[in-house]
Amino acid sequence: MTDESVDRDSLRVLLDATDWTTEQARQVDWTAVEGSLGRSLPNDYKRLVERFGEGTFDDGYIDLHAPEDLPS
Repeated sequence: MTDESVDRDSLRVLLDATDWTTEQARQVDWTAVEGSLGRSLPNDYKRLVERFGEGTFDDGYIDLHAPEDLPS
C-alpha cells in the first residue's frame, strides 16, 4: 500500500466520521505555497485543506490552518 492510498483511506475515515459532503472546499496552488515556505508539505495536510478548508475539529481539539493563515 502506498503512502497516498493510506492518506486517502485516512481522509475517507475522517469524511465518514464527520458526515462531510462537500466535494472540495478550496483550490490551492501548492507549488507557490511550498515555494514561499521553502519546503514541501505533507500530502495528507494538502488533501485535508482542499477538502475541508480552514477550521476547527471538536471544539478546538484540532485547528486546521489553510495557506492564507500561515505567517509570512
